[in-house]
Order: sequence, then structure tokens, then C-alpha cells
Amino acid sequence: ARGTWTELKHYCHRRCPPFIPPERSRKQCDPPEHCKEPEDLSTEERNNPFFSPDDGLWRHGSTFLLKCTSPFCPHPAPENSTVRCNDGEWEKTTLECRRPCLARMD
Repeated sequence: ARGTWTELKHYCHRRCPPFIPPERSRKQCDPPEHCKEPEDLSTEERNNPFFSPDDGLWRHGSTFLLKCTSPFCPHPAPENSTVRCNDGEWEKTTLECRRPCLARMD
């Protein structure tokens, strides 16, 4: 029988270096296994395609949710900023946590 080959689409993406969050901010990992020690991972977490525990590099598509630490407020708003590893580089974030929050006057 004569057949035809189907086109295989394969993309190679570079991994990102460790992410340094802006001053006075904290990061929340997504997927969360990146914040755990390798020995604390479940089998499911170890099999996650974004996880690479050995070299400290982040896989393409990994994301962090950034928030200001208390008592600092985000500038400019919104409260959170998400950064993503995109082919070896972290997307830029505009989140700055420069000023302490002012108390609300209700």
C-alpha cells in the first residue's frame, strides 16, 4: 500500500535562567512543584513536562504570579503580575512595589 507521511510539527524552545523577582515582591510558582525540594515531589509532579529539578533552569511555558509583600502596594496596578518563560527569556513585568500602602479612610 502506498501511503503518505504526515507532517510532524516539532518545536524546540530554550529554557529560562532562574527568575529574580522585583524588589519587595514575592513569587508564586505555577506549576507549584518548582517551589518544592526534589525529594518532596509526588510521582505526578515529577512527571510534569515543565519540571527540571537538576539544573535550576525553567522550561518554556513556566509562569510565576508576582505580588507585592506587605506593607508595599503595587505600582502600577493591578495587584498581581504574571511572568512567563518564553523561549529562553522571561517576559517583562511592570510590577513595582516601591511605596507602603496608605490606610483606607472609610
